[in-house]
Amino acid sequence: MAYSFLWAALFGYLATRRGLPGQSLSAVDLRGRFRMRFARILIAGLTFLSSIFTVGVNGAFAAGEASVWEPPVRIPAEREWILAVDPFYGWLPGFNGNVQVFGGSRVNVDVSVTDILERLGTYVDLLDGLYMGSGELRHGRYGLQWDLVYMNVSGSTEFGNRIKGAADIGFKLTMGTLAGNYRFYETSSSHVDAIAGLRVTEVGLDIVATLGPLGATRSGEAAWLDPVVGIKGRHQLGENWYVKGSALYGGFGVSSKRIYDLSAFVGHEWVNGAELYGGWRLSSTEYKKGAFTWDIDLSGPMVGLTFKF
Repeated sequence: MAYSFLWAALFGYLATRRGLPGQSLSAVDLRGRFRMRFARILIAGLTFLSSIFTVGVNGAFAAGEASVWEPPVRIPAEREWILAVDPFYGWLPGFNGNVQVFGGSRVNVDVSVTDILERLGTYVDLLDGLYMGSGELRHGRYGLQWDLVYMNVSGSTEFGNRIKGAADIGFKLTMGTLAGNYRFYETSSSHVDAIAGLRVTEVGLDIVATLGPLGATRSGEAAWLDPVVGIKGRHQLGENWYVKGSALYGGFGVSSKRIYDLSAFVGHEWVNGAELYGGWRLSSTEYKKGAFTWDIDLSGPMVGLTFKF
């Protein structure tokens, strides 16, 4: 660019002052001198305009190249707010353990996932209410997560060793967890969070037991609050596929003797932030107060769809 301007200035100076190199002005008349000077001025002006045009074109290309290769501006992770919501996930747990209502006998419950699948229509008919959802609000390394499970089901089971009996059991289960988390480990493909929070559990039981010609009905409700701690993590397998899991433990004798909740999933994430995942979840609670007992393991496959905002 500098050379073009210098060349234009030098050429214009020579044209107006001394003529073109190698040419004498003494051999031309006044009219010829006027024509010659006009031509020289015209050539100098065109040369100068050409240099300006060249500079403009080069600048335009340089700006175009800069816009193409300039990386996109991204808000730092510490300043981002992310909301991930799973409005309704599907969990099909089997039930194993025992329950007892005030003044009644302890009843064993053993319904596997296979039993549910083989008689899915029957269990759907026994299902009076169901909701399962979760979510997380995150800002940088800190997050607030929640999970809610509500089931209202009924079924039949047998009990007794020497003398057999049967019982019709109906129960309502509400299990809600609210916890904070902190991301203490993070790489480009993995992260791990520590979790601490509370879980509230509410159980309503109705048991109609028959032993030969005898029968009895027992019902009761209980609600309790437990602290929980745990860990969760995620590892990216590729551009879209990932694995994730979590482990919670709680109770510590505060209300429940013990609680543990384990899960492991494989998922796929689309560019718009939606994620589809599937895996297995096991949630176990051992609670006993007086003659009320809820010692149940819930275990089964789980699928869900998460949306990020």
